[in-house]
Amino acid sequence: VASQNTVLKRGFIRTDRDFSTFAIGQPLYLGIDGQIIGVKPTSANNYVRLVGWAMDKDPTNGLLFFSPDVNFETVA
Repeated sequence: VASQNTVLKRGFIRTDRDFSTFAIGQPLYLGIDGQIIGVKPTSANNYVRLVGWAMDKDPTNGLLFFSPDVNFETVA
């Protein structure tokens, strides 16, 4: 079976992440470990990068509107 890779630049994607703790429309960020998180990272010498917004509260397969910001902040 051939594998297929897809690149999503912007749009909706169903994840394998628990979104039950996120509010619908809540901004989501890239965590320092590469996970999607609901709060801005606060650890010194790391970056804050908005990746999109929660679109539902599914506890097993959350829906994300993926639209990564081209800007980022550095945590001092």
